[in-house]
Amino acid sequence: MNDWRNQKRGVILLGAFLALASAYIWVDEAYVPDLNGHWVSRNCETIATPGGGLSRLRREYVIGDRSWHLELTFYDDPGCARKLFALGIDGQYEFGAKSSAVLGATEARFGLEKLELTPYTDEMSVLFSQGKCGNGPWMTGAGQDVTRNGCLEGIPSVRSCPVEYDIVKRSDGELRFGERARSLCLPGIYPAKLGDPLIRKE
Repeated sequence: MNDWRNQKRGVILLGAFLALASAYIWVDEAYVPDLNGHWVSRNCETIATPGGGLSRLRREYVIGDRSWHLELTFYDDPGCARKLFALGIDGQYEFGAKSSAVLGATEARFGLEKLELTPYTDEMSVLFSQGKCGNGPWMTGAGQDVTRNGCLEGIPSVRSCPVEYDIVKRSDGELRFGERARSLCLPGIYPAKLGDPLIRKE
């Protein structure tokens, strides 16, 4: 009789353990989305900037297990046909808690370790030169490192913004980051909305 009771108790305990393990795996997957891959904007994007203006751009991410690279290319037309300049960002990232503002999203901290700026028009080259960006004269189509001092008001130095506090959500074959209508450099303050979706580039 005791053997039967012990066996029944063991089955109950095993079932409880498996249920807890399944719950843990589900929570872990919800908090740690798989970002690995090459992700690009589906269309030309128009976003509000922290200064109250509008920017037209395309995003291209290459993301590994902990590393991330973002190429932000800005344009001067609604169809994203005429390039103005590009900003390349490299760094490491780590996940945080579940987002309290956006269902299914996860907080993440994206470290900024290297910034490179490339002008695609002569006007942008002149603007970057006048703003004393980079380490020397600017040439259209040639990039320069602006990690140390940033450039003008729109591109902060890594010293003043070492980390971006963002949110991420992956679902239905799409990857979404937080809306960039304000600065993401304020410690512990994460976006409350998602931005446009990215699709995987094969």
